[in-house]
Amino acid sequence: MQILIGQYGALEPGDAVLFCNLDYPATKYAMRWLEKRRGVTPIELRFDLPVSREELLARYRDAIDRTPRLKVMLLSHVFPTNGQCTPVAEIVAYARERHIDVLVDSAHALGQLPLDVQELGLDFAGFNLHKWLGAPIGTGFVYIRRDRLALIEPHFGDRDYPVDDIRCRLHSGTPNIGALMAVPAALDFHESLGGAPAKRARLMYLRQYWVDRARTIPGLRLFSPLESDDATALTSFALDGFSARQLQQTLMERFSIFTVARDIGHDEIVRATLALTTAIEELDTFVAALRELGR
Repeated sequence: MQILIGQYGALEPGDAVLFCNLDYPATKYAMRWLEKRRGVTPIELRFDLPVSREELLARYRDAIDRTPRLKVMLLSHVFPTNGQCTPVAEIVAYARERHIDVLVDSAHALGQLPLDVQELGLDFAGFNLHKWLGAPIGTGFVYIRRDRLALIEPHFGDRDYPVDDIRCRLHSGTPNIGALMAVPAALDFHESLGGAPAKRARLMYLRQYWVDRARTIPGLRLFSPLESDDATALTSFALDGFSARQLQQTLMERFSIFTVARDIGHDEIVRATLALTTAIEELDTFVAALRELGR
């Protein structure tokens, strides 16, 4: 995503770029950094959680319509903050009609959701291979539609490959050959399990299991879709009487449950992420811990 953001070459001083408070921290930093690098105006959309699909689409459309000289926007396919799927195809199509490019962060989508860049109409996207495909950490790839390649500058003037070759968009030096060689095995294993549809079915079963049992805990607030096609294995919550950091540390220190604290600008939340190997007994332990803390 830093390649797509930092090397997007169609910006001029006075242009505007758009992102939101629910995007991944490093991508938000990069979008803000464009102010110094390109002389543009960074604009952050701020959402309160929970937020509906309809509100997301309406707010993005409104921001596009109300922002003069908006040139490019960042869009998370799945918000890393609360695991919510966004209406990617609709937002990308609306932006394209107004000649605005969209850089899509699909780190949490690939492997967890069925995904087709042609059906979604994507021009630019970044993908992660270690999250839901099980490849080694540090593996991923960038997608750039061929007829849009010229908009992404070569990496620090790279000349190892021709300017019309996507490989000059990242000069990686000596790559981690062992990690790259393991990627085909990860893809084969992914397919042997039934691919994204099978993984999603398993993850949604586990996710609904713990959410249905936890949603009645006094003081527990859930910030992710409850029963929706927009839900994923990532679910965010808060518990009255605890800051996000306190809750994260308490779950780890007292119950050996790993979660992540996230700051969305005006509030703090905790995110729990399932794995395919998560057991029902572990979810029972998690819910029991939340219930004990909520007394």
